[in-house]
Amino acid sequence: MPKQLVRNAATAIVCLLITTSVGLAQQRPYPQVSARPSGSYQYSGQYQPAASVVGTYRSDDFYPSPLNLNITGMDRYGNLSGSIWGMRTKPQTGEDPAWEHWQKVFGRDARAVYRNGQVIITFANGATYTLNQSGDILRGTFVAKDENRDMKFLKAYGVASR
Repeated sequence: MPKQLVRNAATAIVCLLITTSVGLAQQRPYPQVSARPSGSYQYSGQYQPAASVVGTYRSDDFYPSPLNLNITGMDRYGNLSGSIWGMRTKPQTGEDPAWEHWQKVFGRDARAVYRNGQVIITFANGATYTLNQSGDILRGTFVAKDENRDMKFLKAYGVASR
């Protein structure tokens, strides 16, 4: 009987040590290894912060066309999930332009990453948004073929953005 008690106590201690070490390993920050488009990997030496960049942002910099940026998540390499969408004028005959909705989904129609406090969104045509995060504001530039524009996105709060 005493051998069984010792065996049970030893088993309980081993189980406790295993669960404690797993919990500590999950809390330990690890350096990021980033996937590059070429398939090679680069050690960044930086730790990605918590996903404080996740949220819905709005910009009126293309007024009267609103621009919406919705960041829904970030993986451990800094790749963002979400989308960017807005409205643009559509050529038509007549005086008033028609409007059409456009949307680019990250990972499908565009690539979005978060690195060192910057959100970088790249479209297939080479146009990019490079936005620096400062609290609830993403500020930076939009660069396309013949366009270079300062941009500012404000984080939206409220029932609709939750």
